[in-house]
Amino acid sequence: MAEINLVVSCSKRKTRVPRPSLRLRTVGRSLPIEQRASTWIGSLEQHASERIPACKLYCGEHWHTVLSILNVSSKFRQEIRVWVCSAGYGLVPIDALLSPYSATFTPGDEDAVCDGAEVRVSLPAWWASVASYNRIHGGPRTIADLASRNPDDFLLVALPHMYLTAVADDLRATVKAVQTTERFAVLSVGGTAPSEVEPYVLPAEARLQRVTGGTLSALNARLARLLITELGRKPLTFARCKKMLSDSLEFAPKVNAPARQKLTDDEVKIAILRFLKTDREASPTRLLRQLRDSGQACEHTRFVSLFWQIRGRR
Repeated sequence: MAEINLVVSCSKRKTRVPRPSLRLRTVGRSLPIEQRASTWIGSLEQHASERIPACKLYCGEHWHTVLSILNVSSKFRQEIRVWVCSAGYGLVPIDALLSPYSATFTPGDEDAVCDGAEVRVSLPAWWASVASYNRIHGGPRTIADLASRNPDDFLLVALPHMYLTAVADDLRATVKAVQTTERFAVLSVGGTAPSEVEPYVLPAEARLQRVTGGTLSALNARLARLLITELGRKPLTFARCKKMLSDSLEFAPKVNAPARQKLTDDEVKIAILRFLKTDREASPTRLLRQLRDSGQACEHTRFVSLFWQIRGRR
């Protein structure tokens, strides 16, 4: 029976505190993205002796859910291999040896790959750069390569929005690499896949949290576990996964989102300037929360981009 290759995101939370030199904030943001990635990889190389297995490096609810998927695999005839999308290391198997580090695709974080204004360009460029770092393991370093090397396996990519943005070009290449549409699926609550990848995207919404339990941050992993535990006694296919999630959405209770006034870019900039007058050190995430609490709306990526435009002028 074919195996399952599950691709998940890493976790911001770690079991070990990273060295200062393995925090991405120490690598200058002013550098071109490829040069910044090269410098970062050099830092990883310097501390290769401090590595521990990825499965023991990450922690938190999301990661606990990922590890639980490995436990259920023993109940089925299908082997489940878990691969981790790491902002610091690229694509790695769950048993890869990694040094404790801090790097993220989420704009606004001190250790973010980029500040938000150029995420659609900078994140894929960073992903391609770290994928060239081949000294971590001898296996696939991209999702497309994973698909090419395992044409008979089912590939399930379960990633949050910013990770989906980072691997956008990789997913486009994956579409060309897969042998059939039934052996590839993308699962991302709130994420937007490239148009070429849309035929492979499973239906998933935040209200499925009522079905799986847990927090929104772990929902992609919980939905992946649901698909594997409920359908894993037979080979997974895109059609079977889509039907199960569609049926779950049909019965999941509707979530009434709070009514908020959507702001234009200029209105958001005015709000940011107003907030910064009282809290000059505030992060974009904190200010966005204040904006939403006041009954106004702005998408996270747009807000972060506008925030850094303002901060860059100050």
